[in-house]
Amino acid sequence: MNEMMISYIEKVRKEPDQFIRERTLMERVFKLKPDEGTTRDNTILYKNQDFYPSFGNTLLIGLEFEFLVLDALIITFCNRTVMTGSNIVNPTLLGVLVAYLANMIMQLIKGHFGRKNVGAHCLADERFLM
Repeated sequence: MNEMMISYIEKVRKEPDQFIRERTLMERVFKLKPDEGTTRDNTILYKNQDFYPSFGNTLLIGLEFEFLVLDALIITFCNRTVMTGSNIVNPTLLGVLVAYLANMIMQLIKGHFGRKNVGAHCLADERFLM
């Protein structure tokens, strides 16, 4: 096994364009598996490009309506609670800012506790999770 890995690494080091490729746009967006099959002698590696939006990350996996309602409630709350004589010029803009900050905080909380939850259930250290 060790000799096989060493020979593969040497082949990749000599000709990286043949073994390391980029995924197509559709494969990246929809997180599809690459079309090319792998054989024992020919294994293709793909670059990790996680900064592209995926289908699940874009549509929040079915939670869009709940977050939309929460944003509308936060904006409406800020509009209703701003007093008439206060120095705030545009309470709607304040509501949008507060809703944005609330969404960012919820994303951080979801990412942190989601990693811990997956790490606890798959019996792997959370540092190894992508």
